[in-house]
Amino acid sequence: MSAQAPIGPRTAIALLLVSALSLLTYLLLSAYESDLSSEQTSAANALSKSAVGFAGIRYLLESADIDTVVGRTPPEVNRFGIVVLTPDVDSSRENLKKMIGPGPRLIVLPKWITMSDIDHPGWVVKMRALSPDSVRSVVSTIAGRSKVSQRHGSGRIRLKAAFGRFAGAVPDRAVTIDSLQTISGKGLDPCIVDEHGAAVLAQIRGTQAYILADADLFNNFGLRDVSVARAAFALPQLLRVSDRPISFDVTLNGFSQSPELLRTVFQPPILGATLCALLAAALLAFHALNRFGDPRSGPRVIPFGKRALADNTAAMLHLMHREVAMAPRYADTMLRVIAIRLGIPRSQADSSWIAAIEKATPRSDRFARLRAEALAARSVGDLMQIATRLYSWKREILRERS
Repeated sequence: MSAQAPIGPRTAIALLLVSALSLLTYLLLSAYESDLSSEQTSAANALSKSAVGFAGIRYLLESADIDTVVGRTPPEVNRFGIVVLTPDVDSSRENLKKMIGPGPRLIVLPKWITMSDIDHPGWVVKMRALSPDSVRSVVSTIAGRSKVSQRHGSGRIRLKAAFGRFAGAVPDRAVTIDSLQTISGKGLDPCIVDEHGAAVLAQIRGTQAYILADADLFNNFGLRDVSVARAAFALPQLLRVSDRPISFDVTLNGFSQSPELLRTVFQPPILGATLCALLAAALLAFHALNRFGDPRSGPRVIPFGKRALADNTAAMLHLMHREVAMAPRYADTMLRVIAIRLGIPRSQADSSWIAAIEKATPRSDRFARLRAEALAARSVGDLMQIATRLYSWKREILRERS
């Protein structure tokens, strides 16, 4: 009676399917881990919903059916209508230089030092404004020598366009801004200024890059004012040079996504090949389960029987290089076999009955000579030759006596 299998076919198939789905889910979650976890931030970037974040303007543009994307990789040339950059004071200066052109850019300068609100996850508590020197270190990377200024305290600010084309990106009334931040420099052309002529929005001369000095005119906190919200909504569209999407870059904020093979296999056009490979694996598994029956049990490591015992003994002698030494012992064994078959007592001397037997069979070899040759054997070939002659000698004598 065959032993019952520990796991039935249905259980094995179920375990296989669960394991395959678990592995596939793990690979998918690993590939898109950054997309699933990076939304939880309260810093000044396009993913943040805090007061200093810029998710609000992105949602506002999307609500008007304007294509926007969150840029997790360096922007490609001519892929976007405009790229919005929101660098931190700690952002890589080298990466920031690479992000400036070719193509339109809107750089929103950092302004506030904040800390997370422990009572409201995703919110921040405003500490104070960044020092002008800290902000100037960001500007100098992209616009050379420049000056950043800040007003003290909060007040009503009336902004105006330095050129007619920027009138739509200016609040239609005076707005309240805390610590208004402006910028000036030889390589900057003012586009939107305050009542004293200090630039709030300036273009880097000879490029399509624009610098928005005060983040409160673009961040979630500033959008609470309808006038500021209208101006912020119009600004990227005004600077946009085509109907391509507006990209809100987050690579400068530490949310870059490096190209990965694991992510690539789940994206077109490689996705088709991935699906074909999965289907082929499923068909192979189905074929294997239906083609073969129960597995055969393997042979015993140490089989039963005299033949197995002889084979193991021979293998051990070969391993010990003792084959040649077996020649004399084999001769003695042949002699004992003949004595037993003839009924000769073990106590009787070998010489007497051996001589009688050999005298009765004059054509046979003499045992003394065969044993001498066995003692003189030096190789496996000699062993095989003397063993054959001893075996023939035994058969001849027993046949004569049978």
